[in-house]
Amino acid sequence: MEESNKRFLLGYVAVDSGQLVVVDPAYLRDWKDGSFDLNLKPDNHYAECCLASLSVQGGGQVFSDLAVCFSTGWGDGTYPVFATREYGRIVKVEIEMGGEDQETGLDEQEEV
Repeated sequence: MEESNKRFLLGYVAVDSGQLVVVDPAYLRDWKDGSFDLNLKPDNHYAECCLASLSVQGGGQVFSDLAVCFSTGWGDGTYPVFATREYGRIVKVEIEMGGEDQETGLDEQEEV
């Protein structure tokens, strides 16, 4: 019988814009890339994510409410992603973005 509430490392997510977006990959075919200018109305999904990340809340619904985008808080780097499994199913996913060494990069973390 599988242990309930078992937390384990799924892998790492790389960040190069100081923000993350959570979305079903099937929707990415409709993603409109572009640039971000704080002085212009967003005309692409990247700019929409940037506005959400810069909000007081630090994130929000984007991409016609198909995704959630948020600031990493620390900026660029690699962040560990953990899952919790109950009765054979993943029931929680956590991205750890706290701590002093979050901007070290995957290569440096592997050398430790």
